[in-house]
Order: sequence, then structure tokens, then C-alpha cells
Amino acid sequence: MLAYLRSSGSCVKSLVEPLITISIPVTTLAIRLLLPSKSIEYYAALLTLSIALANAQLYLSLKGIKLFNLWIIPIAIAIQSLLMEWSIDLALSLSLSLLITLTIRNASIEELTGSTLKHLIYFYPLIAIIALVLDIEPLPYVVLAPLWEYLFIGYGESGSIATRISRAFTIPILYSFNPYMALYVMIVSILRVYISKLSKLLVLDMGSRLVLLWALSYGV
Repeated sequence: MLAYLRSSGSCVKSLVEPLITISIPVTTLAIRLLLPSKSIEYYAALLTLSIALANAQLYLSLKGIKLFNLWIIPIAIAIQSLLMEWSIDLALSLSLSLLITLTIRNASIEELTGSTLKHLIYFYPLIAIIALVLDIEPLPYVVLAPLWEYLFIGYGESGSIATRISRAFTIPILYSFNPYMALYVMIVSILRVYISKLSKLLVLDMGSRLVLLWALSYGV
């Protein structure tokens, strides 16, 4: 009986993060549907969601359950939404840079020193130059987004499959302003869940995004 109770408790713990994670896209979509876009109420709702996630993370950490800093995702969405009218590149750059910074702080050394990540130092400038020559935007979707998604899906690779799937379904909310970009990210994120070596997909992903944005830009 004692072993059963321990097993049940472990099962509940493994479902906590997936449920909290998947609540982010669900709640964010509800906020967008119920509140005027870019209104004070809209940003207040995102801030409230962020505070609720931060409190949940603090409470669970006291219970010995470590979560990713999910509270930053609504903040990143708010920043992106606020700056989108001025520049989509600036909006994505700031939001993704913030997400990458906090993800790196939570990632392991092994996740940050993979051979593919080292190769990106040389691959990034090439992709950026090609995008600039072809006048393709938004550039952060090609060079920053894959890195954050790689780290986010791979964060704590010992985590349950439910956790990784919930992260895969959360990522596209950042690109919901373009259904094609969001759909592509959804497909790639789900692939990342089931690929043992995530780094194998990273470089190919960046090249594929470049092709996608080129097709969208020139109506191919």
C-alpha cells in the first residue's frame, strides 16, 4: 500500500508541469478572444497570468518540484505584442532574447556545449547574410527562435514525455500572428519531442525556416 501511495504521488508530480505548461497557450488564447487586442486590460491579464505562474512555481519549489521559469512566457508575449506595430524583428528579438537568457540559466552544461551548438557560431552569420540579401523577415524567427525552442524542449531531458509535449504545444503561441509560422513550429516542436538527439534537427530547422519565409515573402 505504501509503495502504491508513493507511486501515485510520483505520478501526480509528473503531471503538474505539463498541466501548468499547457495552461499558458489556452489562457493566452482566451485572453486574446475575450479582451481587446493591445488594450490595458489585455496586458493586465498577461501580467496577472505571469504572476500566477510565478507563484505556482514558488509554491511547488517549496514542495520539492522544480519547474522551468514558465512565468516569463506571458511577459515575452506582452513585449512582443507591444512592439509588433513598430517592428516585427525588434518585437521577436527582445522577446526571444529574454526567453533564451532565462532558459540558459536553467539549462545544464551538457545542453549548452553540444557540438551542434558550437557549429551555430559559424552557421548563424551565414543564415543572417542570406536572409538579408534575400530581404527575408522576420530574421529572429530564423536565427533566435530555433535556439530557444531547442533549449526549451530539451530542458531537463529526463522529464516526462507529457512535459515535453506540453512544451511543444506552448511554443507556437509566440508566433500566432502568422498561422504558417506557427504551424511549422508546431510540427518541428513535436518532432523534437521524439528525436533522441535534438541537435541533429537544429541546423536543418534553421535552413527550413529560411525557405519558408522566402516562400511567404515572394508568394511561392
